[in-house]
Amino acid sequence: QIASQIAYQVGSGFVVDPAGFVLSRDRLLRDEQGELVALVDVELADHTHRVATIVGSEPTLDLAVLQVAEPSDGTSQNPVPVALGDSDRLAIGQWVLALGDPPGNEQTFAVGIVASPPVRQCYQQELSATRVQSSLVIPERALGGPVVDIRGRVVGLGVGEPRGAPPPPGSGGA
Repeated sequence: QIASQIAYQVGSGFVVDPAGFVLSRDRLLRDEQGELVALVDVELADHTHRVATIVGSEPTLDLAVLQVAEPSDGTSQNPVPVALGDSDRLAIGQWVLALGDPPGNEQTFAVGIVASPPVRQCYQQELSATRVQSSLVIPERALGGPVVDIRGRVVGLGVGEPRGAPPPPGSGGA
């Protein structure tokens, strides 16, 4: 008898390019030992499943880039990418929405406001990232999904607290 354990985590992500590139959370792609998983199954909006490869990941930012494989049967096309906005133009008090579509029928929608302007933070030598603080409360399974402005343009990725800081239950930023 052979026993095996498969790492199974669920979360959200979104397509950013017609070639099938997807942004999501690095934490979703790691096994119990913290290693990147070998196989990623992505459920698309039409509830079809495709294999995706990990193109890149940055654990410090909790950011991952995947590429969804072309359909093997030739019957469906790559998913349509989201419209991108400009997070540098966010202002305090501006409405933002966090969208999540973890596998299955569950979908999430959270509304909040920008609590502080975008702040560029250094996370490694000469590398930085922009974080936006908001009042969004994002369910854990929806983290990794897009944060959009009132016009539906993606201005961020729903993530929890930075690595090393214990995230409050259900909290999220972009």
